[in-house]
Amino acid sequence: MTLTQNFGDIPKARAQGLVYLDVNQNGQPDVNEPRLSGVDIRLHRDVNQNGQLDAADALLGTTSSDSSGQYRFLALDPGAYLAQEAAVPSGYAVIGNTVRAFNIANTETITVNFAHTRFMQWYFPLMGR
Repeated sequence: MTLTQNFGDIPKARAQGLVYLDVNQNGQPDVNEPRLSGVDIRLHRDVNQNGQLDAADALLGTTSSDSSGQYRFLALDPGAYLAQEAAVPSGYAVIGNTVRAFNIANTETITVNFAHTRFMQWYFPLMGR
């Protein structure tokens, strides 16, 4: 006799991404662009689903980008979330916002990247004006 059990286990969703130096500033992580490690990324539940970080939004966890610039949050329930770069690394400027909103469904994997440029690339051209 063979018993087959199906407990209805459904894999959870996850959010992941890269923290990187966008050398050519095209908004896409290219193979040769350096990755930034040790950058803290926070995950919040967007309680009121407005896409902005508010006092009511629950902090669910914090992780750091690894040596290849990757971070991930596993086992997420469906819903609205916010990924936040807790602090921009010294010497860099973030391209775009430090808070990114996204909605996630069952078993879905969402990629949320944080691109940077070197701070001095923006600063020196402004000095000559």
